[in-house]
Amino acid sequence: VLYWWGGGMSMKRSIFFSSTSAQANDATVTEYLASCGKLCSVQRQSTPPGHPEMWIAEFNDEESVARALMLNGRQFLGTPVTIYSAVNPLLTSVSAPIDNTEPIRRTVHISGLGPETSDNDLRTLFQTRAGPVTYIKQAGTDKPIRFAFLEFSTEEAARTALTLTGTMLGTRQLTVRPSNAAIIKPEVTQSITDVVKASNPAHENDQMNVIARTIYASNIDSSVTEEECLHFFQRAGPVTFVKLAGDDRKPCRFCFIEYMEPSGAYTCLTTMNGSVFKDKTIKVQQSTTPIIKPTVLLPTGLEKDKLRALMSKMEQKKKAEEMKEEKRRKRSSSTSSSSSSSRRRRRDRRRRDRDRKGRRDRDRSRDRSRRRDRDRDRDKDRDRDRRDRSR
Repeated sequence: VLYWWGGGMSMKRSIFFSSTSAQANDATVTEYLASCGKLCSVQRQSTPPGHPEMWIAEFNDEESVARALMLNGRQFLGTPVTIYSAVNPLLTSVSAPIDNTEPIRRTVHISGLGPETSDNDLRTLFQTRAGPVTYIKQAGTDKPIRFAFLEFSTEEAARTALTLTGTMLGTRQLTVRPSNAAIIKPEVTQSITDVVKASNPAHENDQMNVIARTIYASNIDSSVTEEECLHFFQRAGPVTFVKLAGDDRKPCRFCFIEYMEPSGAYTCLTTMNGSVFKDKTIKVQQSTTPIIKPTVLLPTGLEKDKLRALMSKMEQKKKAEEMKEEKRRKRSSSTSSSSSSSRRRRRDRRRRDRDRKGRRDRDRSRDRSRRRDRDRDRDKDRDRDRRDRSR
C-alpha cells in the first residue's frame, strides 16, 4: 500500500497512526496525540477497502515522537492503536514500555473549553468539587473549542471528577471522561548545577553558581514592572536581582530572576512553571547565562588623587557659579525697583499730558462757540440797520 507524504513535513518528527475504530476521525486522533506534545499537523490518508484508517501526524520536536511511539498497542476508543515511526516503520517504541497505568487512572480528559478558559479556572472548579489537582495541560489553544488533561493526586478524586460532566464553566458545557494516556510532564532529573555544567562547560565555578541561581521566565505581560516581578517570584525564595527585557510595545516580554540560593531557583522551576501572573500563563526555565548587572569601577592609587582634584575643582566651579547667580539676582532686584519707579514717573507724565490736552481742547471749543455767537449777533445788527435805511 502506498501512502501520500505531505509536502514540507519532516519524517523525523512524524508518525503513522492506524486505528480500526469506527469513531476515529481527525478530531479524536488530534486529542489523543496532544498529550504527547505540540502537533504541527494531522493528515488523514486514503486506504484501500478493508484496511484500517491511517493518519500521518507531525510533531514539533522528536521528543514528542518518542512519547507517541510509547502509546503503540494502547486502547483508543475501545480498540488497540498501531503507531510506528515514519522514518523506520519497524520502530514502534524507543524504549521498554513504562508502567504508567496509575497516573492514567488519576488523569481525566476535559473537552468543550472556551478560548477564555485558563488553568486557574479549571483548578478552581475541579479542586473544590473533586480533589487536589497536581497538573493541568491544555491543548488546542489555537482553536475556538479546546480540551485539557487534568491529573489528580488520588484515583478517587479522578472518579469524582468524572461525575462533573455537563457542568457549566462560564458559557461552556464541559465533557469529562477518562484519559487514555498520562500527561507527559517536563521532569527535572538532574540538579541545576549539573544542567549548567553540561550546557556551559566553559564557565568558571563562581559564574556557574550565579547561573544555577538564575531563572528565565517568558510570556510576561508588558504592563508588569520589575517591582511586581520581584514580589511575585519571591514566593519561591529570596530574590537578589530582577531584570525585565523585551520590547514593551509588544503584548508579552520576558525577564531574568536571580535568587539568593540555588534552592530558590529549583523551587521556582518545579512549582511556578505554568502559573498565572497578571492573567497570563508564564513559562519558567533554567537560564543559560547570568544577568548582566550595572557595575561601578572604583579608582585606586593615582586615579584616586586625580579624582579628588577633579572633585575639588568641580566644587569650586559650583561655588563660583552660585556666587555669580547671587550677584545676578541682586542686580535684577535693584534694576526691577528702579525700573518700577521710572514706569511710575512715565505713567504720571502721560496722565498730566492727557489732562493738559483735555483742558486745551475744552478752551478751544469754548472760544469757537463764543466767536460763532459774536459773528451771529453782528450779522443780525447789520441786517437790522440795512432795513432801517431802506425805509
